[in-house]
Amino acid sequence: MNDRALIYAAVLFRSLATGMMGVLLGIHLAQLSFDTRAIGLMVTLGLAGAALGTAFVTFFADHVGHRRSLLLVTALSVIGAVLLAFGTGPWLLGAAAFIGMVNGMGRDRGAALVLEQGALPATVSDAERTLTFARYNVLQDIGHALGSLLAAAPSLLEHTLHLEAGAASRGSMLIYGALMAVPLIAYARLSPAIESRRTELRANKKKPVLEVLNLLEAPERAATLACSNSITSLLSLEVNTKKPLRARRFSRINTLFEAPTNATFACSCSHSRKPKA
Repeated sequence: MNDRALIYAAVLFRSLATGMMGVLLGIHLAQLSFDTRAIGLMVTLGLAGAALGTAFVTFFADHVGHRRSLLLVTALSVIGAVLLAFGTGPWLLGAAAFIGMVNGMGRDRGAALVLEQGALPATVSDAERTLTFARYNVLQDIGHALGSLLAAAPSLLEHTLHLEAGAASRGSMLIYGALMAVPLIAYARLSPAIESRRTELRANKKKPVLEVLNLLEAPERAATLACSNSITSLLSLEVNTKKPLRARRFSRINTLFEAPTNATFACSCSHSRKPKA
């Protein structure tokens, strides 16, 4: 499997995990008797950890190396998932969210995304670059949509394995951790070729590619941060209304929201192909 396919596999599984967590994080914390204010704080800590991770790779990954940085941030995400599954106290869960860069928005944003986008150009020729990034984005949004459906995992675990609600919720967090662990296997198999673009830029004394990517994506990150309160709003419906929205209904709603984006990126894939001479 070549480097491009490995990055594709990594973004798909990470997006599955992120889409799942965007629905389940608040519900899992509510299962542990946290109120909406505490849950909002946990979501904020997770996003703060993701922001710090992104800042780290922006300034240091071009020196440390893309592959090692990918392995580091992904390992931290897996550790955070395990702590989230077995933790009960607010301090431990807050640390888990921060260290694990837990994303309560349900959108794949963070250090690994920036690193992958910085490495992708080294895996293809200039003529194939647009199509490569289009496919990457399609896989990302497919992962978000299917991950939202995976948020039905607690209900499935309750009915199929006859688990209590708390155990089913912890099991779902472990499923999230397993999905986040799959990219570790992909990153471990990446070749040194993904560092070639970084080495070239350093030799030419040009602005590091990750700094350029972060400048371009800053407006989108600001918009997605503004959407982070949506999980608290949804949880308020779960806690305060007589007709609670369950995880399965959340997952269906989120999947419907992803459909137009998936269609848009699919069109971009088809139009990115150059006609043969």
